[in-house]
Amino acid sequence: MDLIFLMCTERCGSNLLTRMMDAHPEVAGPPPTHAFRTFSQNLLRYSDLSRDEHWLDLTRDLADLLANQLGAWKTTAPAAEIRALAHERSLAAALRFVYEREALAHGKRALFIKENQTYRFLPYLLQAFPGARFVYLVRDPRDMALSYTLSPNHPGDVREGARIWRRDQEQAIACYGFLKPFGRIHLLRYEDLIAAPETELCKVCAFLGLPFSEAMLRFHEEPSTRVNAARLRDWENLSRPVMSQNKRKYRAALSEAEIRCVEGICRTEMEILSYPLEYQRSEPVPAEAVLETGPTPDAPDAPDASEASEAPAEGREAEIRARRIEILNRILSRPRVP
Repeated sequence: MDLIFLMCTERCGSNLLTRMMDAHPEVAGPPPTHAFRTFSQNLLRYSDLSRDEHWLDLTRDLADLLANQLGAWKTTAPAAEIRALAHERSLAAALRFVYEREALAHGKRALFIKENQTYRFLPYLLQAFPGARFVYLVRDPRDMALSYTLSPNHPGDVREGARIWRRDQEQAIACYGFLKPFGRIHLLRYEDLIAAPETELCKVCAFLGLPFSEAMLRFHEEPSTRVNAARLRDWENLSRPVMSQNKRKYRAALSEAEIRCVEGICRTEMEILSYPLEYQRSEPVPAEAVLETGPTPDAPDAPDASEASEAPAEGREAEIRARRIEILNRILSRPRVP
């Protein structure tokens, strides 16, 4: 089964594109679990999977994480079934089993997998899934930073959003350079996607060797999309058609100082990705707009540590997030064994 991984930054339209791809009759785009990132970056915590106790630990942790995810899947993956049905004792086999089961339950032959910070575990993906391809989605950092500040689950100001955007693009652009000569990655700008969705989705499908389907434009009518849009506040817009005007909102919502701040932090990557600056290089940028306390921080060791720092959610969402943090802490409490 074909595996396609999305390389993106949060608040950049990744869930929109995933739901569009999921609406394709041949592609399954399950709600994200972040299992690839979580476990690939922590494989040393399970050591030799040929040993029963280590294989048991891995499959139990994977099953628990999948059972406590924010999005709704059609299938479940109990630990005993993963151990019995994965074709070998490896993380790659376990992940492939649970994801392919979900795709087959929807009658699909390809998987579109959203992960955050894909660049961090790209070497693992290339080794474990040698046929994998990638779609690199990017959004204007000024709108991303605005969206970041408005999201209840991403505390921080525009400076924090800009730093995250820059860190992710620095790494993603490098990965794009590695993969593009081999025809394994496609670059897509969010603004182009919402302005001309059919045109841009045709390009994505052509890259993947798939026919374009009109159903992709009706993603918001899919029952699974409506179910998931109702589960999380950050996903509410997925139940609506493409919002073609959802761009350059920063011009009205951010102050000049905030725009200068984002551009001062993200200028180099913006120029590479063809995002024109509001304030040209020759114009002075106020010191407070670009003042930094050090280099852009890397993500913490915990691959899903962002969940632990999210603002409090409500009801079922809060319960699921709390359980996921418990599972992540359990994973991270295991010692690394070279």
